[in-house]
Amino acid sequence: MEDRVLLSAVESTFTGVVIADARAPDCPVIYCNPAFVELTGYPQEEVLGRNCRFLQGPATDREAVARVRQAIADGRSTRALLLNYRKDGRPFWNELHLSPVCDGDGNPTHFVGIQLDVTERVEGFRLLERALREWTATLDALPEMVFLTDGAGRLRRCNLAASEFFGLGFRELIDRRLAELFGQEEGLFRGAGGEFRLGRSCYSVANHPLPRAQGGQVHVVRDITAQKALSSQLEWLLAAVEQAADAVVVTDLEGRIESLNRSFRAKTGWSSEEALGMELFALQGVPPEVAAQVRREVEEGRVYSGLYQARRRGGEVYWEEATVSPVREAGGRVVKLVHIQRDVSERRRLEAIAEAVNMAENLGQVFSGLRHELGNPINSAMTALSVLRENAARWPTAQVLSFVERALVELERVAYLLRTLKTFNLEALELERLELGRFLRRLLLLVREDLERKGIQLTLRPPEEEVVAWADPRALHQVLLNLLSNAAEALEGHPLPEISLEFCRRGRRVEVTVGDNGRGMGPEELARLFKPFYTTKRQGSGLGLVISQRLMAGMRGTLSVQSERGRGTRVTLTLEEASGAASPPAGGEPGPAVPAPPGEAPAGPEGF
Repeated sequence: MEDRVLLSAVESTFTGVVIADARAPDCPVIYCNPAFVELTGYPQEEVLGRNCRFLQGPATDREAVARVRQAIADGRSTRALLLNYRKDGRPFWNELHLSPVCDGDGNPTHFVGIQLDVTERVEGFRLLERALREWTATLDALPEMVFLTDGAGRLRRCNLAASEFFGLGFRELIDRRLAELFGQEEGLFRGAGGEFRLGRSCYSVANHPLPRAQGGQVHVVRDITAQKALSSQLEWLLAAVEQAADAVVVTDLEGRIESLNRSFRAKTGWSSEEALGMELFALQGVPPEVAAQVRREVEEGRVYSGLYQARRRGGEVYWEEATVSPVREAGGRVVKLVHIQRDVSERRRLEAIAEAVNMAENLGQVFSGLRHELGNPINSAMTALSVLRENAARWPTAQVLSFVERALVELERVAYLLRTLKTFNLEALELERLELGRFLRRLLLLVREDLERKGIQLTLRPPEEEVVAWADPRALHQVLLNLLSNAAEALEGHPLPEISLEFCRRGRRVEVTVGDNGRGMGPEELARLFKPFYTTKRQGSGLGLVISQRLMAGMRGTLSVQSERGRGTRVTLTLEEASGAASPPAGGEPGPAVPAPPGEAPAGPEGF
């Protein structure tokens, strides 16, 4: 009766039970209950007579299996956690409890195996273990020191940064008090926290209480030495901006004023209270076309630099030289604009006086030098017409027209130069959008034959993109012909004479460079190059570069010279870029002069 009750209980339990014969070879299973069949998926007929190793698989822990086998060999009980496999191949964690059944002499006759599916418990523990590792790694990756203290204020845990700071292991830090470790007052590690110094370093403390039931606190200690130094530097920077001689204004992208310095207040007469939040250009009465140009420049991420008229609070008009720079955030997006402004009214007045005096002194000499500037185009036209007179009857029409065109171009130069120099005030130029590639190729048609007769190799180096500039084509033609003539004379006697003509776009400016490998010039010659009537040529009046420089200034451009004796000369012209503009740049004045680098002649108005 008792055996039937016991068997019924084993059959009814939800725990897998197997009985193996310890006396038979390989301990075959002689009984398994329905719970074991349900757990493993193997029917009873596939279990009986086999060793339980059929439940093992590729990921089963061999060391755990070896411990079970040793217990069987020793005839003793054991407990093991094994990764077993169901019949369909799905793995499960099996908590095995193995016990021997012995005869009267104490020798095992059978083994009873109780098997529990603990997969959920094992997976949950592993997830918890992984989360703990990840959380520990997260805290250890922080540069800040993180401490956990109990309700009594004693240390229970800390991260790697804290351990490395003190040079102590975790166990050596446990039960210590933070005030003792840092040598500070206890109150610093209660409440909101604060700051303290250790040597030259500065630290902040933030205390975060844990839930009341749990007690204790989390303390975050951060090294703020660099932050303090940066804050100090920022204070100095703000003081420097406030005291700067130039006006400095920060605006949003709509031009509304967010901050300004003392120089702006002194220059304009507006107080901070009146100006903050106002639109800068509207406040200063800046012409709308200037404001539009600034907006275009900064929208394209470029720095605007220019000269325009503005108004003070009382209505007085003055000249202002300004630079507007976009300020970008870390991602590259423009978020602010910085305006640096300078009142140049007095400087312009003095320059105008000096120029007027200089022009009056040189007026007679200018006219005496006109022969040089007029002689070249007249001689070229006469040569073309003489050749045409001798050959017109037998030449094809196209060739005749080319010589007529050449003569007309040269005579147009003469007419233009006479009009321009009538009172030596270089009458207002007419700027238009000029595609430089086409313009320069037409220019080279006029000069290439003459240069090739002199054995000079002429090279045009155009960029891949189209380059468009604001220029007066007649004035630019005059300047370039003068530069090419100078380059040709500098190449006399050179075994391999070369002249190069390059042009490209640089930001909102366009550069045209005429270079040669001629005799070059030294520092003394460069320093005097833009003085009227100074010349390095045997037959020159010294007016060519002076007039060229003034023509470039009239086109809001510059002319600079870089030269080295024995290595050649490069003359660079700059003009306003015009590819996206419908009208010439606002302001009507050339930009501020930029000091020439070493080895260059100045590009400003000196010498007039």
